[in-house]
Amino acid sequence: YRVNVPAGLSAAEVPLLLSLHGFGSTGTQDEQFTGWTPFAAAKGFIVAYPQGQGTAWSGAWDPYSPGTADVAFLRAVVEDIAATWCVDPRRIHVDGWSNGAVMSQRAACDAADLFASVTSYAGGSPTAAGTAAPCRPSRPIAVGLIVGQLDFTYGGLAQNAAEWRTLNACSATPARSSDTYGTQDLYP
Repeated sequence: YRVNVPAGLSAAEVPLLLSLHGFGSTGTQDEQFTGWTPFAAAKGFIVAYPQGQGTAWSGAWDPYSPGTADVAFLRAVVEDIAATWCVDPRRIHVDGWSNGAVMSQRAACDAADLFASVTSYAGGSPTAAGTAAPCRPSRPIAVGLIVGQLDFTYGGLAQNAAEWRTLNACSATPARSSDTYGTQDLYP
């Protein structure tokens, strides 16, 4: 994994974000196109870019198999970083894009004891509509699902969101807001 620790962090506990690349990409590429490194420097948190297992195209995550080794790998990345820097254990987050987005949701399913929240950009359900490993988070966990209306993953967004509302025992009625960028539904 790649890690970026902003200069001048105090001795106080700071947040940690793991940013997961998409299929066929790398942690280095994820760092380049997410913009997390300069944002983390401005806001004072650590960001790491883990590398999925190698394939003929680059890296990939396995968010579908029961007991996937990738969850253990993400736990090990957090443990390694926390052994060196002062990480706030209540503010450890995961985001991901595409295949990494599905993996971020698998982290919520299997490691809610470690991660405070996850965000999924253009991903799908880690349960693959019931054909993959089930999702059983140990506690309710904040999950952000972000998809563009023209993205092919948009069609599965309603089912993915319903799955998380059920898992987290959320209200069936969202607090909806809209702006020039789109619509946001928050389920308390």
